[in-house]
Amino acid sequence: MIPRRLFLSARTRLTLWYVALVAATLVGLGSLGLWLVRQELYDNADDVLRSKATAVTTEIEIEDGRLVFDDADDDQNDADEDASLMVGLDVVRIWDTNRQIIFHHPPIESVPELAPRVLTAVFADREQFERIHAHGTSYRLFVQPIHHRGEIVGAVAVGRSEAEINALLARLRVLGSLGLAVALAAAWAGGTFLAGRALRPVDRITRAAEQIGAEDLSLRLEQRGVDDELGRLTAAFNGMIDRLERAFQRQQRFTADASHELRTPLAVIRSLAEIALTSPRDEAYDAKTYASICEESERLTRLVESLLTLARADEGHLPMLVGVDVDEVALDAAARIVERARRQGVTLSVVPSDGYEVRGDANLLTQLVLNLLDNALRHTPAGGRITLAVEPAEDGVSLVVADTGSGIPAEHLPRLFERFYRVDQARSRSAGGFGLGLAICEWIARVHSGRLTVESKVGVGTTLRLWLPPPAPAHAATPDGARDQRVVA
Repeated sequence: MIPRRLFLSARTRLTLWYVALVAATLVGLGSLGLWLVRQELYDNADDVLRSKATAVTTEIEIEDGRLVFDDADDDQNDADEDASLMVGLDVVRIWDTNRQIIFHHPPIESVPELAPRVLTAVFADREQFERIHAHGTSYRLFVQPIHHRGEIVGAVAVGRSEAEINALLARLRVLGSLGLAVALAAAWAGGTFLAGRALRPVDRITRAAEQIGAEDLSLRLEQRGVDDELGRLTAAFNGMIDRLERAFQRQQRFTADASHELRTPLAVIRSLAEIALTSPRDEAYDAKTYASICEESERLTRLVESLLTLARADEGHLPMLVGVDVDEVALDAAARIVERARRQGVTLSVVPSDGYEVRGDANLLTQLVLNLLDNALRHTPAGGRITLAVEPAEDGVSLVVADTGSGIPAEHLPRLFERFYRVDQARSRSAGGFGLGLAICEWIARVHSGRLTVESKVGVGTTLRLWLPPPAPAHAATPDGARDQRVVA
């Protein structure tokens, strides 16, 4: 495991990458430049050797079938001319057709002989460049044949030391290394400055993030209005904090509301139990007390079950989806609430379809429809009417619950599916509502890839519509006018 102290900061890593990139670029360009300079120097040296070899060849004469090259003529002009031929040359050798040396400069023992393959190639009329080493010095040689009347009569080799070229290249390498060191030092300083400047907004974001805690999510990062990577990061960070703040507020509100709702039935049960324990024994009074305790216990059970359902929703619990007959779901939910509707004097009508099926969880869909019916029944007075209909819809099927109740004011509709939200706090609590039913319905709709919408008008009634994805019809549906309406209460 690598110790944490060995990890470098982002600023240092960026600087190192910058310096490495500069170093690689400079080394590559420097190497290419040095190679080009070397090639140019050797090309120039080879051109000089060619011209010198040609000049030496013009001074070679043939006497009695032998090659003659006299570099020590008594005539002053000839001496000057021979001296000029030798300027810039460190090696001069001339061979006759028998490969015997007829002239050499410097002495023969000072410079090694050429390899036999070189002379073989030259006498085959092929010019050669060769490098030889003597006493720690390397020489560049040019060897060419000597022609006379179209025939090769000998060979001449001229050469010069490579010391000057090597010294110049060595100086260039030293200067390049020094320049590279200076450039890397400047790159390190510049990279450190640029990395610090580039990461300064990140440091600002980090310091602001450290100040944001669960106790105070109201802080936001300052946005400079620049649409770059850091600007988008700031916007994304602020958006994340917004979502966290809303989620935290919802969680706090949910906890407070759940505690309040749990406290009410528990307080009632406790007070009834205390009264039963301290009051004189009376069978009728005890029965009434126990009935009240049972009623509050049932209310508490429903609340706990609703809270567990929402907890599963928050955990991302997904039900197993299978083929479900929508009509059976509607009739099952209606059958469970029909007695309550009859006691309240409310007419409950069910308008089924003709065999529509959807993929879903029958229990959850039944719970959804039952919650909608329960909500409609609690807000519909005696003599009113509730209609549950299964209707074909565009690209799907709809379950519609419509009532002739008191209706909901328009300002409450956007928050209708929030947890513990109630339009009429006092009436809802007295009627047994917790403000969780529609929130559960909205979750069930979402896990079925459906959509739950509401339309309401005060004094006229409310219509809640559940749309579900495309159904798989068991058989061809009859026209809407041919559907049977069943009045079940």
